[in-house]
Amino acid sequence: EAGLEERIRYGLVGFRDDVALTPELEFTSRNFTPELLAIDAFENLLHTGIRASEKSSVGYAEEVFAGVDTALGSNWRPASLRFIVLVGDASSHPVGHAQNTTGKDAATLQLEADDAQVHIMALHLVNPAHPEDHEPAQRQYATLSHIRGSQNEAALVSLSTEDTGGFQAAVEEIGGSITGIVQRAQRGQLEDFSDLGPAPDSPAPLPEDPAGQAGKAVRAVINAAMMEYLGRDV
Repeated sequence: EAGLEERIRYGLVGFRDDVALTPELEFTSRNFTPELLAIDAFENLLHTGIRASEKSSVGYAEEVFAGVDTALGSNWRPASLRFIVLVGDASSHPVGHAQNTTGKDAATLQLEADDAQVHIMALHLVNPAHPEDHEPAQRQYATLSHIRGSQNEAALVSLSTEDTGGFQAAVEEIGGSITGIVQRAQRGQLEDFSDLGPAPDSPAPLPEDPAGQAGKAVRAVINAAMMEYLGRDV
């Protein structure tokens, strides 16, 4: 609806688990968009080209790191703002685990994202049935979504797997904010982007408020991305 079909492209990477252990999963990670897509083609892919696995993996952890690794290799357009939104409900297998297929951990992938000028936001879907996985997943997702230029700030949203409304609100907040910055770019209004950050006196989002968490996270990421983008010698 924003009329930005030529400006914004979308990609989708799926990740499951090590197919060497469970071949029925079909893939460990897969890039469904070798060429990034305009919105209409992307919506069609979501409706017709994606299906859930009919086989469960061994254990609760998944190959999140493989998914991020694949996404970092996307066919990004030159001189573009590059964002990954990681969505997962489980931790990833650590380095040294038999099902870790990349030999990488969250810190390594975060450094590779920095080198590729990619900014990662993370939606951690917390499953009440697996409390033992919450802390390792939260730690990994926070590392992956570290906001460049900050000390310990992460673009991380945590919400229950049962909160479908909150998930929808968080996704809309992220998408709307990214669309807004592209609209401003088209109008030549990138000189002052200080308002992209949260207001100094704004209250911290409540833990049960995914939209508030997403708003704070995406504004911080866009602020960092724009500082980096405007500093390029292009």
